[in-house]
Amino acid sequence: MRYHCPSCKINWEDSLEPVMQIAQPLCIFCSSRHTQSELIKWQMEHIKDVNVKDYGLIVAHMYRYFEGEIRILKDKTDE
Repeated sequence: MRYHCPSCKINWEDSLEPVMQIAQPLCIFCSSRHTQSELIKWQMEHIKDVNVKDYGLIVAHMYRYFEGEIRILKDKTDE
């Protein structure tokens, strides 16, 4: 059965079908805790499995992450 992870936006397949699917299940990556940088790396490694309509969300998330990291580095260099 094909699924669409609501968190990382990746399409994935599983041979087991849930008995009672109330909401979309998370993929194996999103089922556990990860940092933002690990999520971005995961998404870039599996970009072929992402719907084209979700590319904008992924790029926006990546941009906000890099912008925050640059701000942190700028603050450290100003100290």
